[in-house]
Order: sequence, then structure tokens, then C-alpha cells
Amino acid sequence: MAVTVVDHMVEGTAMSFTRAQGYTSSRMIHLKGLAGGNTEVIKFNALNDSNIPGNGSRHPSIGILYVESTGISEVVGPDSVIVRVNYVQKPNFASSREGNRVFSLGGGGVQEEADKDKDGNKQPTTFEGDEQGGSWSAFKPQVRTSVTKVSATSPLSDAKLYIGRVNSVKWRVDPDSGPRTWLCTDITGTSEDNGQSYVNTYQFLHATDRNIPQGETEPKWDIFLVYRKPNGHVLTDAETIVGTTEKSIKFYKEADFNALNLAPGDRE
Repeated sequence: MAVTVVDHMVEGTAMSFTRAQGYTSSRMIHLKGLAGGNTEVIKFNALNDSNIPGNGSRHPSIGILYVESTGISEVVGPDSVIVRVNYVQKPNFASSREGNRVFSLGGGGVQEEADKDKDGNKQPTTFEGDEQGGSWSAFKPQVRTSVTKVSATSPLSDAKLYIGRVNSVKWRVDPDSGPRTWLCTDITGTSEDNGQSYVNTYQFLHATDRNIPQGETEPKWDIFLVYRKPNGHVLTDAETIVGTTEKSIKFYKEADFNALNLAPGDRE
């Protein structure tokens, strides 16, 4: 005989709230038609029946609650069991659905080759009348931001659209910076409910301390080309012609990062 659901309390009657767990609730699902030769087998079959949601499954009508555990509440008859399904509010899911985002902001540095001083001037060196532009290894700052949120879709879709792109317009996460100042470097995500939702993390790198293209007022994620003489020497400032011997190229494709809804107060 097929297993049927005799009755269940979809909303649950044991709703409560604590600071540690948030909201918790339970459902009582009455199954009939269970097979088994003894009580223990019937209990086992009840907990593994397809009508009982698995751990991590979302509550059917309360979106912030997820299955934490299941257990036998009562054996009603030789083929009939009442199963208790316990739900808890996962903080990482709940906070996002309330409009919050988890931000990680800061920076670090890397060693890169440089050929200009703090004012943007080259420092040529001379030996026996041979002048060449100097270069050196310098510590350059890197400003990064990381934003975590819950999404109903796999991170793969966003990764294909945004990784390796720069912001096409001002980004609400950093409204003080203009277009092409932020580069999306990573998008990763995990799911704890069998793919029903994902906790996605988006990482970005700012163009801090990069070159400022001609006509711009701030560093950009543009690629800079510099002419070198046949002997490998770079040009001096007097020899440099912006746009000819030194030019910037808009290499990275652009995307509107605001469409990701990562700024404080953004909604899905």
C-alpha cells in the first residue's frame, strides 16, 4: 500500500524566537501505509519517506526557516507514524532576506616595478652621456572589497557575466569612485539546501595607485603602453609624447555592477 499523508500542520504550532537561533518552528506530519515488520523498521521507513523533507530544505511557507532535524513523535498504529520536522532560522540566510549584506573592506600591497616618483615624474639616470629612465621595485597598495549575500541562483551565472569586468558606471558600493575603477576578480558560492539558494561572495579590486589616463582625474583599470628604445631604454619626460609614445587602452570589458544589488539597502 502506498504511503499517504493523513494530516500535517504546515505552519507549525511551536513557533518561538531566541537571540541565539532566531525563529524556530516545527511541523507534525502524519504518515499512513508504512511498510515494516516491526516498530523500529516502521520508524526508519517513516524518517526516510519521500514525504519528509531532508535536512536543509526550506519551510514550505516560511522562507527563512530550514530543516535542522527530524524525529518520531508518535507511533499511532502498525503502519502509521507521526513525524516531527524541526526548523531553524539560519543567520546567514535570514540576514540577507532582511536586506543586509556582509562586507569585508580593506587592502594590502604587492611589489611591482615602478618608473615614476610620487609626483608622477620619471627619474632618468646618466652614465657617460647615456641617459635612460630608471626603474625599481616598489610596494604598491591594493584596496579590496568583498560582499557576501544570498542568491536564488548559482554563482556561475554571475561569474560568467562579471569576472574580469570593470564597472561601467559609478558603483553604489563606492559612489566616490568613477567608472573603470573597480575590477571584479572572484565570484564563489556555496549551497546548504541542495541548490535551492546560495551564499555567494563577490570580490573586487580597486585601481588604487595605477596610472591616470589622459583627460581623467583618477586611476583606472586601463592598460598602459610605453615605447622603449631599441636598446631597451625608456624615454625621458622630455621625450615622452602622451598618446604617441605613451598611451592608455581600455582593455577590460565593462559591466554595470549595480545590477548585482550588493550595496547596503539593495534588494533582490
